[in-house]
Amino acid sequence: MKKKIIHIVDTLCVGGREKIIIDICNNLDQKKYDVYIITLTNDINVIDNLINKDSVKYIELPVKHKEIIGLNTVLSFFKVVSLLKKHLNNIKPDIIHSHSYLHRLLIVYSAIKTLKYNVKVFHTVHTSGLYYNPKGVLDKIKLFIEKSIIGMIKPSLVSISEVIHENNERLLIDVAKQIKYIPNGIDLEFYNRDNFNVAPEVFGVNKADIVLTYVARLCVGKNHLTLLKAIKLIVKTHPDIKLLLAGDGETRNEIEQFIRIHSLEKNVILLGSISNIGDLLSITNIALFPSEFEGFTLTLIEKMAMGLPVVAANNDIFSRLIKHRENGLLFAMFDEHELAKCVIELIENNELYLLLSKNGMIFSEQFSIKRMVNEHELYYES
Repeated sequence: MKKKIIHIVDTLCVGGREKIIIDICNNLDQKKYDVYIITLTNDINVIDNLINKDSVKYIELPVKHKEIIGLNTVLSFFKVVSLLKKHLNNIKPDIIHSHSYLHRLLIVYSAIKTLKYNVKVFHTVHTSGLYYNPKGVLDKIKLFIEKSIIGMIKPSLVSISEVIHENNERLLIDVAKQIKYIPNGIDLEFYNRDNFNVAPEVFGVNKADIVLTYVARLCVGKNHLTLLKAIKLIVKTHPDIKLLLAGDGETRNEIEQFIRIHSLEKNVILLGSISNIGDLLSITNIALFPSEFEGFTLTLIEKMAMGLPVVAANNDIFSRLIKHRENGLLFAMFDEHELAKCVIELIENNELYLLLSKNGMIFSEQFSIKRMVNEHELYYES
């Protein structure tokens, strides 16, 4: 008899966490598992079209995203727990795999605690930032709350990067059943430029433009302002550059205001949340990653697989994946001048551009979906 697995997440908006959940579920062995994805909300699930509906059953709770943000969660908590509990009791899963944080994780685990049958629970930590790298009293309080919530269930943890694995073993070992490092993977066959034939005009640019791309939620920690400050410097010598920002979020107004104040409307295009990331990468020249922290950034590996040279902030994750001037360029986190210098060098130095492109493609080959899914299946059966 096949086992039933449910992956539970807040939303399926554009993001690395959301994409990896879909990739895992789409590729789990259908002969062994009945697979479900449940989202706690139903209004911003932009990439749900990527789910293989023939092999994965998809359920959205009738809840708006704003209902599980901040203090709104207090008002909607029991409603969402009740809705989730109903689906869990109907499905009766053998395995539940959670991907949320703080109060949203509390919703999930509160529903699980009501179940009258045994179920294996797994939880993936998708970031090395936030309160997992506490910088003040508030972060320490959030970490304490998160540990307490995880301790309600004592799940088996998944770490998606070496840094996260070190954090989990240091911070969460006493509230977890076990911890396993499983790096994320991508579909290497899909991320090949030969698979795409998209006109640049689809994204508001033309063939003569130098296209820079950053795929990330518009939120605190993604460091969009440092990137925009660098663009302001770059356009002085290369007015034909276009920065495409894919993603949406709470800092959009701040970003739009910066673009307007500094007259960058002709150079920066906000695409919002999109699902055709492969098409976007196929018309891109240089990939940018200014984020302050990451879990394990799939978009970095995807862009390397597509042959794009990458310029990334020198954070804990990127510094382990990128060897400066070998398979990418690193810049000091908030230094827009150094970031601008890296981009300009790639524009003007074709030899370096081709070297980073070639080495990035070679590096990406070790991060396949097949390996990642196989390791998850072995973990589920352990």
